[in-house]
Amino acid sequence: AARFAILLGIAIYGTKGCFFMDFSVQAMTMHDYDELYALWTRTPDGTLLGGILCGHDGRRGHIYHTAVDASARGNGIGRTLVLRAMAALRAEGIRKATLVAFSRNDAGNAFWQRMGFAAREDLTYRDAWTCDIP
Repeated sequence: AARFAILLGIAIYGTKGCFFMDFSVQAMTMHDYDELYALWTRTPDGTLLGGILCGHDGRRGHIYHTAVDASARGNGIGRTLVLRAMAALRAEGIRKATLVAFSRNDAGNAFWQRMGFAAREDLTYRDAWTCDIP
């Protein structure tokens, strides 16, 4: 039977500069959660520059959330996050990963295309609420 496992959370911390940015990659911990959640939802200024969360079901990987602070984009942080996540999935024996991006997110979709994620025309995305909506 397939199992679901949160495989990897990666946080990138660093300093922002005009032309160069130093950053370090580390495994995400619960200590990072509140700041990373704020980044995923609002992309605020701060020392947390980016994060990614991915997992797998034993067969396919899935990238659930990826965010890079708007002021830090274009410095290779997103690429580093994706490459690390994909390497971690490969190490778990996962050969393919999926993700969902909003159609209207032109910059995000261009990034995913550059990273080798092809759009699929043969699938229909569906979702459902697990509870009553107030």
